[in-house]
Amino acid sequence: AAIGALRGNVVLVLAVLVVLIWQALEHWQKMIRRRRAARKTDRSGASASGAPPSGGGHDAAEESEHELGEELTLSLADMHFGLPRCRVNMAGEQRLPDLLKLPAADLKDQRLDVCRVSLGDFSVWVAQGMRSNRLLYAMKKRGDVDCVRGVVVDAPPPRIVQDDDDCPDTWGEDHQKIQLIP
Repeated sequence: AAIGALRGNVVLVLAVLVVLIWQALEHWQKMIRRRRAARKTDRSGASASGAPPSGGGHDAAEESEHELGEELTLSLADMHFGLPRCRVNMAGEQRLPDLLKLPAADLKDQRLDVCRVSLGDFSVWVAQGMRSNRLLYAMKKRGDVDCVRGVVVDAPPPRIVQDDDDCPDTWGEDHQKIQLIP
């Protein structure tokens, strides 16, 4: 019986160590992201007040890659959500259950507002606005649409990173992590 209790204690200690290591890694990654953001801001010529430059913080090469209003065909699998929640009912739009029942061809014809968001060394396409996020959710949930028609719009202004910041520029590409709200 003493050996069984000892094993239980060892397992408990190992579980606590795993959780502590995980939290330390997350903290370390946040510190690295903050340092990179600070370096990027310093290189791009931020004002003394800490505000990003008026150019939006984008490189000139990135801005010239796609023009505002340009229509693109993008892979659905690579599209990210710009908002953490998706409205089931939205004024002036079809209900989400009705969107899910649309024929695939009609859903493919919909145009999403998209922008390019940089995440360190790479960048992703992100749906902008509630309407685009609802359409993206419907397309990903159905699974029978493989590409998206997107119209390039301005990216939101870069956020100032804080210690307790839990508002990323993208909420990922998995529709199952998006919360549905009435």
